[in-house]
Amino acid sequence: MGDAEEFGEWNVMEKDYTNAEFNQYVSETGGNLDDGFQPNLNKKASPYLVFKNVPKGMTKLGLINICSKYGLVKGVNCYHKSNWYFVDFATVADAEAACRNLECNDYGFQVVVGKKKDKTIPQIPLEDKPPLPTQASYIDHINRTYRTSEKLHPRSHFESSQLLVDSNLQNGFIFNDDAHALERQEFVEKAPPSKINKCTLCKLDCDAVCTRCRAYYCSVQCQEKDWEKHRRICGRPRLLQVGRTMEAGDNNENGTTLKENVEEQEKYDVCEITKNIPQSGNVVTITTIAKTNVVFIRSKASSDIENFFKTVNHLQKLSKTLKTVVKRPRCGQILINRYYDEFCRVMILNHIGAEDVVVVYVDYGNVDILNFKHLYEAPDDCIRIPFHAIPVILKEVPDCYMTEEIRNFMYSYLNDINVCLRYKSEDFISDKGVYMVEIIDEHSQQNFNKIITKLAIPREPVDSNEICPKDYLQHVPLPTGDNIELVVMDNSLMHTALISCTLKLYALEIQKFNRDLQKYAQNSSTTCYAPRINELCIAKYSVDGKWYRGCCLELVGDGHPTIMFIDYGNIAYVGIDNIRPYPLQFTFPIYTSDCEIEGKSSRKMRQKDCEEIGGAYTQWNYH
Repeated sequence: MGDAEEFGEWNVMEKDYTNAEFNQYVSETGGNLDDGFQPNLNKKASPYLVFKNVPKGMTKLGLINICSKYGLVKGVNCYHKSNWYFVDFATVADAEAACRNLECNDYGFQVVVGKKKDKTIPQIPLEDKPPLPTQASYIDHINRTYRTSEKLHPRSHFESSQLLVDSNLQNGFIFNDDAHALERQEFVEKAPPSKINKCTLCKLDCDAVCTRCRAYYCSVQCQEKDWEKHRRICGRPRLLQVGRTMEAGDNNENGTTLKENVEEQEKYDVCEITKNIPQSGNVVTITTIAKTNVVFIRSKASSDIENFFKTVNHLQKLSKTLKTVVKRPRCGQILINRYYDEFCRVMILNHIGAEDVVVVYVDYGNVDILNFKHLYEAPDDCIRIPFHAIPVILKEVPDCYMTEEIRNFMYSYLNDINVCLRYKSEDFISDKGVYMVEIIDEHSQQNFNKIITKLAIPREPVDSNEICPKDYLQHVPLPTGDNIELVVMDNSLMHTALISCTLKLYALEIQKFNRDLQKYAQNSSTTCYAPRINELCIAKYSVDGKWYRGCCLELVGDGHPTIMFIDYGNIAYVGIDNIRPYPLQFTFPIYTSDCEIEGKSSRKMRQKDCEEIGGAYTQWNYH
């Protein structure tokens, strides 16, 4: 019995309890267990993709570069027997983004999700794909080399005051906000370096073009020498420099405001222009391109052609008897302007300042701004002659940015090409005084309207050859000198003593172009895009949720590349699900420039300075 009690009190673990070799605390799970029987707890399995049928010339580095556009790559291994590559990613979101963007690729390889052997990712309709996670909670701020904007501000909005037209003119909208506003500011239009052509006269290499008919000239002298021949092709007077526009509340020489002045003027119904529109089915020619959906036409009937040249010849015969205008002309008044040695009829649309007037050449269709003191009074017999250029709206054609493709196509019809006019009585827009028409090429029978509509839809890049680098767009510098009136597009980099500025006219054009950006981005089939460094893109601005043009400055693999908004100048991190590829058709130049504030350093800039300068008009001597 004693042995039984002693056996019961015996504890087999008592000796080992006090033995430090067997009983101790460790900092790891299973610290004293055999490593050979334990999983590697220090390693975390990375999500990976399998790349099959990789082309022989492609290296690991090449594959890393391709995948890094869509996510952070941790490593690449190759199984040489099958020529399979295993690419490890930092997160599931990185692997998913790479898989979606590379499942339909032009490289030739096949993308397979890790551990799903011989099973490719099924094609999911783009509209059914959920938005990609971009790890909004994590943005890598450490590995950045570019300074972002200190604070993102709302976009400035500028009211248009260009080419003010009397509101009493029934179809005055035709003459406002047209496609050539920038050209009136002596904007020298240059062809891209890859499109160097020969001068029409001397045949030397040149890239300057006539802003109306797109004929090439190496200099103004060549254009003047060739005018006798050129004018019959161009068919329009030249463009002159625009004067200062009248803002609301500006006073004229008599101290009255624009509103008061308009009320005192004799009203003229511009609907008179459309009274002589040729009948549907008649042959016409296009004389002027006003917008993507507005052109001026002239009848090609033999009697109408004869009357046109009679009008031109009659105006030239009046040269010795014409009297210059003395009094300020009224809106709707018909006057005569001299262009080189040719006299043309013009109609006053409105007044700008004390002496400048907005006019339309009634026999050609183009709009210009002239000094009324350079005009001549028109005899009554000239006033009674019907206008030879008729404005029409192209039916079902959008009013959008005139891309190079649209411009080249539309301007190719200015060289006296016959087209057929089609419209119905119900196509007349009474409140605007114009007809909506279809234009058909008489020779090829192609529909002019449908081609423009098709060209107006920007196309997404389909391969790497259509990727737009930052130098794809022309940058138009600001004018030099002192006391230049500028508008501030963005001041969020004020802490570096830099602000982004442009001219008001340019700012208005940027606002108009932004409307097309919204349509393109919202209709884009791409739901996620990772641009390359120095590649143009369309990016969403987090402050207002709208889309703007951007340039990728930096990639760090966190799904938020550093984007500079090129029309405003600010820099921000944008998730790849808020980025779209840049279409080749958007050749709209860059009009915004960085301006350094003289005598200001980033340390001395106050918050009050930033707020006062943002969105304001300024007059600076800038660098």
